[in-house]
Parts: sequence; structure tokens; C-alpha cells
Amino acid sequence: MQITAGYSKGGIKMALPKTKARLQSSITIYTVPEGVAQDSADSLIASLKSMKKVGAIKSLKVDQSRTINVWRELDAEKINPGEIVEAYPSLPKYTLTIEKTVLYKENLLQAFGMIHGLDLLEQSAPLLIVVQLRSPDETNIPVKTVFYTHVWFQANPLEFDIENDDLRITQSVTATVGRVITHPTA
Repeated sequence: MQITAGYSKGGIKMALPKTKARLQSSITIYTVPEGVAQDSADSLIASLKSMKKVGAIKSLKVDQSRTINVWRELDAEKINPGEIVEAYPSLPKYTLTIEKTVLYKENLLQAFGMIHGLDLLEQSAPLLIVVQLRSPDETNIPVKTVFYTHVWFQANPLEFDIENDDLRITQSVTATVGRVITHPTA
């Protein structure tokens, strides 16, 4: 959708720039059935309909980090001993922070399909988190789907706010991701 508007002020015609509307993305959580390979976008797309949808996430923060290692010259007879010969990256580490406002009836881990949701030991299989990035113009810009595979929870803190009368619990859960796979037209 393109929006163009203009107005006149003091004889000067002014126009707003052409913009494309931003559509809200959706973040959906699926459990992966046994036998579904989480290593390629094609196998994930093909089996997405057979996966059980267990909920949605209010907010997702993705941290990607890696270290850069260096190889130094150690030969003391060289002109510049200790000089960096080569720099090379390590493998990336992906960490997700998942936030959801939790109602009194259910916490975040229960939304992921765990019975009680208070103990990390309840997670006995990795999860799959699917983020669909909507397109303002699907004919020219394809919808992009990002799969976060082999997701394991690291922490499960609960924050109770007794000042409010609505008994809401806000939860921010940290998880480690095995791999990130992007598919342009899912």
C-alpha cells in the first residue's frame, strides 16, 4: 500500500513522501514431531502443517555473537614478533530472550506445552520457533520466514507484581538456539 498526501501552505505545495505501510510480524511456537529434521528450510516448510502450534510470543530478542580469534607471529627473529598474521571468527552463538505477559492461569513454559512450567527439567525435547516477517507488497517482496531450531531454555525467572490488582506475572525466558534458518517465500 502506498500513501501519498499533499497540502498547500502559503502558496507552497508540499507533499508527504511515499511510504510503504509496516505490517505486524507474527511469532509462533511449534513443537517438532519425532523424525522431522531441523536442518533444512525445505524439510521444515514441508512439515510445518504437521507441527503442533503451542502458542505465540509477545516479544522476542535475538542476540548473535561470536569472538574473533587472532594468529600471531611468534618467531623472535622476524622484524615484528607478536604481529597479527591472521584474524578469524569463531562459530556464532545465538541466544533468544522470549517475553510474554503471563495470566494467572498459565505461565510461559506451560504455553510451550510443559505441564507445570516451573522446572526446566520438564523440557525433554528441543523446540522450534518460527518468525514470519510480513511483506507490505507480497508480489515484489516475498514473506520471509525465520526458523530458530533446536531451542533449549536456559533460564525461567518469574516476576510477581503484587502492587497491581490483576495478578499478572511477567516472564522473560532465555533460550539457546542450535541454528537459524531463513526461507524467503514460506
